[in-house]
Amino acid sequence: MANPAKNRARAIDMVRATAIHEAGHAVIMARCAMKIEQITINRKAIQSGVGNQGLTIARMTREPNAGDEADVAVAGAVAEAVVRGIPAMAIIRKLTDGDDIVQTLTYAGVPRGQHKDAIQQTIDAVAVEITANWSKVEQIADFLMAEETITGEQIAHIIG
Repeated sequence: MANPAKNRARAIDMVRATAIHEAGHAVIMARCAMKIEQITINRKAIQSGVGNQGLTIARMTREPNAGDEADVAVAGAVAEAVVRGIPAMAIIRKLTDGDDIVQTLTYAGVPRGQHKDAIQQTIDAVAVEITANWSKVEQIADFLMAEETITGEQIAHIIG
């Protein structure tokens, strides 16, 4: 028989992991000079087991380089990995099979045989930045958990 308290705790953990994931994207997007319109999570969809429903709407304020795109692509998984205590690469594989990151690296001219190493280097670099800004990640995630949507202006206020 299912334990309702345990299921509720698991659902809350999934909402938190999704909020942290989206907050990780926000912190790295801000560093990459992306204008974030808003971030929204769907608590009900996550709690019902429909999936991790998070959406980040952003606009570049300058032409991105492939390095920035790769950093943003892995940022959510890196932040989520910190809170869940699992390797970021496992989350990336589960979410996208790494396809978006592979496409970015291919566009940047990284030879196919070097993608795994390049992805790991990107993860390692982003992990340092996410860890250094963890209090901002948590503040954005807390706001998302309470309100479900945070605007770019609210994110800018948190990030400073």
